[in-house]
Amino acid sequence: MILAQRRSIFNGIYQVFFKNKRLISFGFSLTFFSSFGQTFLLYLYVPAILKEFDLSRFSFGLIYGAATIMSGLTLAVVGKIIDRSQLRQYTLTAVFLLIFSCLLSGFSLNPAFLFISLF
Repeated sequence: MILAQRRSIFNGIYQVFFKNKRLISFGFSLTFFSSFGQTFLLYLYVPAILKEFDLSRFSFGLIYGAATIMSGLTLAVVGKIIDRSQLRQYTLTAVFLLIFSCLLSGFSLNPAFLFISLF
């Protein structure tokens, strides 16, 4: 009985993945490639950012933490938008905003612009 239930659950999960394999692969790819910028690449540039803006590790952590918390709070609003828009349009908009953010962080003149670019 329990074995039959487990098979039924496994078959249901398999069918969901099989029917939506393109969408799931797309989501996995975006999640996988986003970690490079946020986790690894930013960490490599922290010493240069600290030196360029004459920031302490604490002040940079405060800027980065505040930007992260504020961007996390906007997820509820942005999450509703994705439900009503096409995935291609939403993704392209997100990619262009990320490009803008990268350019802004590269040309930041003060910590305020750095905060905006991290947001």
